Order: sequence, then C-alpha cells, then structure tokens
Amino acid sequence: MSKSTVNTILWFLFLTFVGFFSYSMTRVPRLESISVGPHDTYTWYNDSKSVLQSDGTTHVYLKSTSGNFSVFDTDDLYVASGLPDEMLPGETEQAFVADFQLTEGKAFNLSDSPVEIYTLEPATLTFESFRYGYAWIAVICLLLLFFTLALL
Repeated sequence: MSKSTVNTILWFLFLTFVGFFSYSMTRVPRLESISVGPHDTYTWYNDSKSVLQSDGTTHVYLKSTSGNFSVFDTDDLYVASGLPDEMLPGETEQAFVADFQLTEGKAFNLSDSPVEIYTLEPATLTFESFRYGYAWIAVICLLLLFFTLALL
C-alpha cells in the first residue's frame, strides 16, 4: 500500500473514532453540583437542557430582574412562576420572585428569563445539562468525513 492510502485510512479511522466518542459523550448528561445559601446565589439560565435536581428536600427561592419566569417539572407540569416583588424607593428595576420545594428524585426546568437561585440554609443543588461542545465536535467530524469522501 502506498503512503497516501495508509494516511487516508488512518484519517478515516481517526475521524470515525472522534465522531463516535463525541456522540456517545452527548448521550451522557453533565452533572454539576452547586453550593447555595442565603448569601451564595447561582444564576440558573433558561437553557432547555439545564435541569435542576436535589439530593433531598430543599426549599429554594428564585429572583429575576430581567423578566418574568416559570418553572415546570420534567413532565411539563406547572410548579411556580415569578410574581412581581415590591419595589422600594430608589429601585429602578422590577424584580420577579418565586419559591418552591425541591424533593429528591424530581427534576425541574426553567422557562423564560434567567434567575438567581438561593436557599435560606446551605444546600447543594445539582444541574444536569447537555454537552453542546461534544455535539459540535461530532458534527464537525461527520462533515470532515463527507468532505474527505467527496475529494477522493
């Protein structure tokens, strides 16, 4: 076999391996544990693939100054939505607030505006999210395979 044939076969094998590996990594959600409390907030974005979970029973509080929001469970059942908070003299932005109880084994999705999430006592929350970076790598490998085949 010529050197170019061996290089082409190795290129195909490399792209195939990286593509399958990246695709398999997109099938496994990324879990990120966050510590929150009365003075430790976390911004929860309205990414449709970002799911909030809890290891136990935790009461969480949500606040958004960028607009109203709603929280649904993974069965798309309504849980809570932001209600206008009282504005104090000198404040220029309307805040929307909500609170609800997290229970073990349940997961929740956010729609509309991002929110600051906090609890009154220290707690650990888990966010499950889709791995977009691996999805892009898989798509790029697939495109490179097609372009390489077209050039042969």
